[in-house]
Amino acid sequence: MMRAFFRPFSTLLVIAYTATNVLFAHAAESNIWDERRRAAREAVRGSSATLVAQLPAAAPLSMAGPERNLSASLESLPPQVRSAAEPIRRALSAAGPFAALREYSPPSKSDGPVAFLIQDLHGAPEAQKNVASLLERWTADGPVRVGLEGAEGPFDFSPHRELAGPVVRRWLADYFLEKDDIGGAEAAALSADAPPELWGVETPKLYQAHVRALREGLASRPEAQARLAALAARLAALKEIHYSPALKEFDKAFQSYHADGSLGDYVKFLLWHGLPGREIDIPNLHRFLKALETEHSLDFKQVEAERSRLIEDLSSRLSPSDLQELVAASLALRSGGMTHAAFYTLLRGLARGAGADLGSWPVFNAYVDYVTTAESIDRTALLQELTRRERAVADALARTTVEKALVVHSRDYALLDKLVRNAMTPEEWEAYRDRRNDIHRLPERLDVPSPSPLDSILSPYEDFCRLALARDQALAENALGHWGRG
Repeated sequence: MMRAFFRPFSTLLVIAYTATNVLFAHAAESNIWDERRRAAREAVRGSSATLVAQLPAAAPLSMAGPERNLSASLESLPPQVRSAAEPIRRALSAAGPFAALREYSPPSKSDGPVAFLIQDLHGAPEAQKNVASLLERWTADGPVRVGLEGAEGPFDFSPHRELAGPVVRRWLADYFLEKDDIGGAEAAALSADAPPELWGVETPKLYQAHVRALREGLASRPEAQARLAALAARLAALKEIHYSPALKEFDKAFQSYHADGSLGDYVKFLLWHGLPGREIDIPNLHRFLKALETEHSLDFKQVEAERSRLIEDLSSRLSPSDLQELVAASLALRSGGMTHAAFYTLLRGLARGAGADLGSWPVFNAYVDYVTTAESIDRTALLQELTRRERAVADALARTTVEKALVVHSRDYALLDKLVRNAMTPEEWEAYRDRRNDIHRLPERLDVPSPSPLDSILSPYEDFCRLALARDQALAENALGHWGRG
């Protein structure tokens, strides 16, 4: 993660890595969107469609949640706050090829800092290259200050920059990025024409305590995993005896999905089995399933062919001003200033206004509906709805007292397993804390012999999560403290 802070009346930018992404794995969310991106890449692999007038090709989306059009949000701000928006608009326009805006909360006053929280992916060279490119774009527009985790105080890259010219420095930055020896911020500081200022924003005692908890957890993990294996075996045996066929089917789907199975298959299962799902209660799950089913039914080569023919037809129908608007919208889409849904809605509207027969392009029309649905999915809400639906289906299928108890045991075990793997989200950590005493008694509840209380081996994993949140807060506070609060 990164946090970016703008002074509203300048181009000053402060970015601080936060602990959340490295310390809480966010495994569920990462798996979901990795799966969708893989599916999108596979669907368009081998396509060589010609782009007409440099307009974007029609292709499957990642369904990674809505990419917000900031312009509309900024225009709705009070005048005294809107006057500060131009630096933000420029920064997001520059970020378009490398990042997408997911959420936006308007500032409450014009003289306070405007913060961007930028999600990062450690250990992924392509993601780090995007970070480096993003910082280079931003430094071209004004001073950029970057707060780094794992360090305290200033970084001085001047000796390294003085050793070689820009071509060699960029080659070195790319080389070390590929080897995962440096991150995107360090690469930008080494290779950018106007390097960002790097500053370590850690609190050393918190960092050292967190590293200590990680090491202690790694040392005790074999014992912890052995204890969990005994609990898992007992749970499996009890489920085999007491679960109904319907609950066994649910448990199989649950285990498959949480072991990196298909999100689409799991959503289908949850919506087609157990309780009927009202769209008003779980709108994002229904949107996801609708978009997925449409995606599977679309022939994207046919979509692209119809789109190209439509553009060619419009080129003879549209006025010069309308053509200019369409090309400008294409550029905005490519730079991140417009969503796919907004672009294709504009395209369809221009076609209708020019008298084009949209009934002649049925596959393309279906694609526009698909894009609109896919981009209306809120990834955070989708995960929350998935969890709620999961619980509702399990609770509905559990009829007997023993089945109901086993469902609760299974949920507690799932939290315990994520704790030991350091794979908890902040929401799961809160759920764990609420049930901590009961989870610690899981061996007793399942009648599994235990050589010692679970408390004795769980403390480093609990410390790991607790210190993750503490570091997250400290990194943001240290960045604000160093560069000021606006």
